[in-house]
Amino acid sequence: MRKWQYPLCLGLALLLAIQLSACATEPPPASTPEEPGPTPTLTLEQLYQQYLDQGDVYLEQELWDEAIDEYNKAVELNHERANTYAKRAIAYNGKDGFYELAILDCEKALELDPLVKLDSSLAHVYIRRGEYNAQFIRGLTYDTSSKSYEDDKKDFEKSVADFTRAIELDPRLAEAYKGRADSYVDFYNERWRYNEITADYDQAIADYNMAIALNPTNAAYYASRAWAYDLGGNYDRKMADITRAIELDPTNAAYYSSRGHTYLDGWDNYEKAIADFTRSIELDPDNEWGYSSRADAYMGKKDYDSAIDDYTKAVGLSTGWLVSSLYNDRGWAYIAKKEYDAAIADFTKAIELDEFSSSKYFNDRASAYLEQENYDLAIADSSKAIELYSEYDDAYWVRGQAYATTGEKDKALADFRDCLSLTEDFEEKYFAETKERNKMVRQWIEELESD
Repeated sequence: MRKWQYPLCLGLALLLAIQLSACATEPPPASTPEEPGPTPTLTLEQLYQQYLDQGDVYLEQELWDEAIDEYNKAVELNHERANTYAKRAIAYNGKDGFYELAILDCEKALELDPLVKLDSSLAHVYIRRGEYNAQFIRGLTYDTSSKSYEDDKKDFEKSVADFTRAIELDPRLAEAYKGRADSYVDFYNERWRYNEITADYDQAIADYNMAIALNPTNAAYYASRAWAYDLGGNYDRKMADITRAIELDPTNAAYYSSRGHTYLDGWDNYEKAIADFTRSIELDPDNEWGYSSRADAYMGKKDYDSAIDDYTKAVGLSTGWLVSSLYNDRGWAYIAKKEYDAAIADFTKAIELDEFSSSKYFNDRASAYLEQENYDLAIADSSKAIELYSEYDDAYWVRGQAYATTGEKDKALADFRDCLSLTEDFEEKYFAETKERNKMVRQWIEELESD
């Protein structure tokens, strides 16, 4: 090769290398993009099922708000499916304070399909509403003009219906049977007091029996059944139940108080009653009921000084409506001691504190005036009691005695006859003291008519 050819070969080699390098780094030509395919369209039924399924996932995870949102979407698409409402009810039940919405969904589900399967956990929402309705029956003190029998009956029936629904959803839920039994007891106790119904506690006892069979170590169930036995006058069974409650829960002051009243009311066993009330006070020293109950037992024992001491302690602890009653009770202890001025002072205080019960307090003060032989004031107070409550039988008895003693025979006879006419038709329901009083009324009538 000639020398002049070397540079030419070298140049060609370099040019070829540069071209090869450029080819190695140049990207391949872009491919033509494919056209996107059509998005699948869900039918309304498929979309509904998607929301329902997602709600079920959240429900399983106890994500209540998220589950409710999904079920809401499902309801918007189809509001005729009972199952959606039944499941949303479970989610509402999981949230605090939403039990009413849970019940609305349960009722809607049952309306759409009476055979729909409601979750057993929903029994608790019916128990809560049953307890809410029951509070309008329980513990009320009123005369028949302020709340009628029909008002109470409606609340009672709503309460029983809710507890019954709870039992249908979960037949082994002891608290549902207990709640229904409580409703029976409260309704019968309130309305029987006004002679509007005949009390029958058999249904309540049957439900308490079932509650106890399902949960035999719950002291409250025995205590509640004891109360039903008490109202039915079966003190032996009440004693057995309240003693069992004490065995299961020996630190409950109310149970000792209940047994104390059994000894007091059922058997006039004042010593044992005092012992139980004392134990109740030890467990709950700030409870005025313990002192007032023990005072009642001391009254039965004729230990009037101890009774006055306990009534006084109860007065010091009480801030509610009980205060007027305590003054009134202490007034009777003073009458027993023939301290009539002190008694009149207490009855006057009771009148000042409680205008709603003042018919009784006026008549009790009339009794103190009668004992004091202050007949004009006795007649004035018993007349005031009758003015406030025209069917107050004991006021006619007190005023009749005052009239008879002052020689107003016709007025006395009229009052004694009114006293009997108000009680004779249902005398058997009254306490023994009233029966004894009616015997004395008849004796007075016989003596006056024979003059």
